[in-house]
Amino acid sequence: MLQASVRWSKKADAYKAGQQSSQEALADLKGKADFALAFCTVDYDEAAFLKGIQETVGDVPLMGCTSFTGILTPGGFIHKEGGVGGVLLLSSPEMKFGVGGNEIGDDPRAAAQKAARAAIAQAGKTESDAASA
Repeated sequence: MLQASVRWSKKADAYKAGQQSSQEALADLKGKADFALAFCTVDYDEAAFLKGIQETVGDVPLMGCTSFTGILTPGGFIHKEGGVGGVLLLSSPEMKFGVGGNEIGDDPRAAAQKAARAAIAQAGKTESDAASA
């Protein structure tokens, strides 16, 4: 069964916000996350925010993005001068997660294929596994 938790923080310190949001989400999942999706506003030091998350959840596939003014959460639109951040953690004994990225360059199709292959590999799967899913 897939379990999910979304938590967020308005702490002024981006690192502490990453820790707080991920610690709270991890507690909801009984201490085990398999994937993290992080969002923070551009006011935060995104590297510090991600470090707070990574040190809490460990070595799990992680994707992230920034937002100009705030983030959407189950609690609504969250914003604060100085920054806010949030994280979605997923946990599943049946599912495997992977992320991949690549420079687009002159061949977007080849770039997308390379990114997809990286995500499949990070999930511990092969391309034939992905094709049969």
